[in-house]
Amino acid sequence: MSLEEKIQHAHNRVQVGATYRHYKSKDMTYTVVGIAVYEPTLEPVVLYKPLYGNLDVIWVRAVSVWCEDVQVDGQTVSRFSLVE
Repeated sequence: MSLEEKIQHAHNRVQVGATYRHYKSKDMTYTVVGIAVYEPTLEPVVLYKPLYGNLDVIWVRAVSVWCEDVQVDGQTVSRFSLVE
């Protein structure tokens, strides 16, 4: 897959500007700031900012990890879910 295709695929999976909730807590919400590329591996990453706490920082997570499912109490849930 070309870099352009990887970036387009990332944009299809993650909505820039949207709010997402982390599976660990309903209070852990984030705004997706953008999609970027991790230069050494050319892997698409999600840039996201917490909507809680006082830490003024942008976090980075691989799109593949952002979109993966995790096991919680025997159930499969999304690591991040879109807040509608």
